[in-house]
Amino acid sequence: MQLPSVPPIHVTVVAPEHAWYAQWDFWVSIGTLIVAAMTGWYAWETRKLRKGSDKAVAAAQQSADAAVRGVEISQASMQHTLRAYVTVKYVQVLSKEHSHRIPYTINICVLNTGQTPARRLEMFYDFKVLNVWPKLASVDIKQFSTMMQSDIGKDQERKFFAELKASDAELASVVQGSQFLMAYGCVRYYDMFSDEARYTYFSQAWDGTRHFFYPVGDMNSIS
Repeated sequence: MQLPSVPPIHVTVVAPEHAWYAQWDFWVSIGTLIVAAMTGWYAWETRKLRKGSDKAVAAAQQSADAAVRGVEISQASMQHTLRAYVTVKYVQVLSKEHSHRIPYTINICVLNTGQTPARRLEMFYDFKVLNVWPKLASVDIKQFSTMMQSDIGKDQERKFFAELKASDAELASVVQGSQFLMAYGCVRYYDMFSDEARYTYFSQAWDGTRHFFYPVGDMNSIS
């Protein structure tokens, strides 16, 4: 006996449809948007902090640079105030040539008017009759007489002897005013603050009327 075939059974489950706000993927999306927004906000704040830090660093660098410049200026000012300054105090006449009453031997006196000693002082000088006043640009100190190096303290003097070698014609020209009796040269020394040489140039002519030496020309300077 053959049983009749049984038709297949279909079971359909009908789930109730939830509201959109009750669906989990909605809230996942919302959470993702919130995380993205927070990430963007953090990035923006971090950028502002970085810009603020850059400005702070730049301001600090400018302050540091200004402080360094201030120290350098103060140091340079201190050195200029305290360094040695050697000047020519006077040219002293020791003896005169009898017939023309012109200085024959002299002392050139230099003085340290600075606050600290002048080191390794050397004197380069000449004493002769010239047609014109000597010019600084044309002076070669290697051609001058020189003295051994020495140190000279604050307010101390050094005297350098010079003797005139001139013909009677040259002496007569000095009396007539057509030529000049000159004591000129330079002092080279070093101060306490650097190894750079300092120079004091001088150029003094004899005044036969007032009977003293006086500065002339552009060879009177201190470096």
